[in-house]
Amino acid sequence: MRVIWLPLLFVSLTASALGTGGLSPPRPKLPWCAPPFSARLFCGVSCGWVCDPPPHPQTVTDSVIPAYIILYVTYAPPGRSSTMEYANSTELGSTVAIMDSTATELLVTVGSGSKEQTLVPSGSVEIKTDDKWGTTTATQTDISVNIKDGYKMFGEEDGINHDNDEVWFWARPALLASYTPASYYGPENLTWMVDGRAPTPALYYLTVGELRGTVPLSPGVRAALDAWGIDPARDFPEMLKADPAANGSVPNQQMDAARYDFVGEWPYEPVTHPGDIPSPQTHSIDRKVKNTSETKSDVEYNVSVKVGASLAFLWLPLARWSVLNGWTWHHTTDVKDSVQNENVSTITVGQPPYGYAGPTLLRVYEDKVWKTFRFELGWH
Repeated sequence: MRVIWLPLLFVSLTASALGTGGLSPPRPKLPWCAPPFSARLFCGVSCGWVCDPPPHPQTVTDSVIPAYIILYVTYAPPGRSSTMEYANSTELGSTVAIMDSTATELLVTVGSGSKEQTLVPSGSVEIKTDDKWGTTTATQTDISVNIKDGYKMFGEEDGINHDNDEVWFWARPALLASYTPASYYGPENLTWMVDGRAPTPALYYLTVGELRGTVPLSPGVRAALDAWGIDPARDFPEMLKADPAANGSVPNQQMDAARYDFVGEWPYEPVTHPGDIPSPQTHSIDRKVKNTSETKSDVEYNVSVKVGASLAFLWLPLARWSVLNGWTWHHTTDVKDSVQNENVSTITVGQPPYGYAGPTLLRVYEDKVWKTFRFELGWH
């Protein structure tokens, strides 16, 4: 019995000495620290410790295709003879990150100001990922849309019907996503970039009326959505989250200062006699160069995604796999100092017809998330 217990006693005393000890304890984050094998047999604790670092976790990269990414919202102006014209080279878009379906933030990077990447090489718009408005953290990027040829939106009725607002999105953009599990070396990390080898994704829009179901989808629109895998039952309610005015507005509506900057106010009075021709008035709208708001406003919506043909993500645990079937895009105004070239857009306000009895003041606000302009009517 003594022959059997003495080695055990030696090991026990060795462990006790290490616990009280004259030696520095091992680094706590490493999974395995032990004396060298020779030290354990011959010289106890005096030979020092050997700590082997764990292997780096495997990083898996695959193509991921979300059904869409919302780019911006354009708001309908009032008046049948009114127009809102965004000037040439107007920059629209937002600061964006990805969050998973359980609202646990994942690290996201999409290029940087020093590695600006053109995503649409030609056409009337140019979409880039860069630091156009000064993203605040490495987990965010700015998706900016340069309207090179300008864009004019027409009023459809005497008042404001937000069913005519347009939600513009990028249909099925191909991304390359890399996922690294959490480990001794750091937290879990998800990075993505646009796959330059894939065809240019389609730029498209749906009106709020189509999204709400008050305006029927045309056969052509329905066919396009089906081809992209956009499901009205699942995706339309998510798209509506991009437009706070989607459920309508009332005169003198209180606007969220975290989301909207007041730009200006103009009269919206009807003609004075039957048969008079409405007189249009054109006003310049200056883009705010700096967003000095100390509060932020967020837009979040969940989008289904499709993993590429290699199915490399299939090895991940079930929880992570479920996230890859539903990413949450996160758009925010959380930028203290926005930096971009100043540009001027114009609104042409056409008088409402004789007999119009609605509000007679037109107020214009800049949407700080999408960099577009929203219009509301008021009495005073």
